[in-house]
Amino acid sequence: MTLPIAVAAGGWAVLAVLVAVAVAAVLAGRGQLTADPARRRRFRRVLSLLVVAPAAVFTAVAGVVVAQGTPAWDMTVLRQLARHQQPTARAITAAATLTGSVPVVLVLLLTALVVLLIARLYRQAAFVAAATLLSMAASGIMKLVFARARPEVIAQKPGGWSFPSGHTMSATGFAVALVIVLWPTRWRRPALAVATVYAVGIGLTRLYLGVHYPSDVVAGWALALAVVGVTWLAFWDRFEPAPEAPAQDRGDRLRRAQRDSGQHDGSGKGRT
Repeated sequence: MTLPIAVAAGGWAVLAVLVAVAVAAVLAGRGQLTADPARRRRFRRVLSLLVVAPAAVFTAVAGVVVAQGTPAWDMTVLRQLARHQQPTARAITAAATLTGSVPVVLVLLLTALVVLLIARLYRQAAFVAAATLLSMAASGIMKLVFARARPEVIAQKPGGWSFPSGHTMSATGFAVALVIVLWPTRWRRPALAVATVYAVGIGLTRLYLGVHYPSDVVAGWALALAVVGVTWLAFWDRFEPAPEAPAQDRGDRLRRAQRDSGQHDGSGKGRT
């Protein structure tokens, strides 16, 4: 597939916006990050794992799609899956893939928001909503940018463009956002396990049904992670506790308080 120069440039422009937002988030929180080395390490870890790495993967896959159209490995995987199609398995897969559709993910999102709001976790609710909706929006934008046709290995061709997978991005964005919110709690491991099965499973169902190329699914996973990561960085100061004062500063304040208390006691004795 050869894309017009303007269309290909649009794809890189979207990536540039993601990077710019991440850099802006870094600069916005630079003062507090400088004051707390542990906080700075956590910030860099999030930036590396949830923004830089997945953005690099998406860029690499997008570059292959732009340069080669449909890579050989895309067709090899789809043909192998097509040879193992069974009516029962296909029916189950078709039902499972619906859980990654936009309407179903929106219902799941509303359910999660109700729970978070009841628990008075207002900022966490705002983050989950923003990350999920931005993942959906990014999917729609990139589909228009790349305008890649659906695969034709199996005679069931849904409408719309193929790159990246919208189901994969919606499911991954929602799942990863929930994991981030639940990470400080005892539910981190169950949440990570369920989210991984959900996000990976939705991507695999798209492949088995033959409605997406493998590169669509990989790009969907990567771009959703990058979008959630950038959203998290934008919410960073709202979630991260302010750095504690150094021990020396706390000691100075304590000594001043004790001295002031002693002065008040002395003045009180003089009056009696």
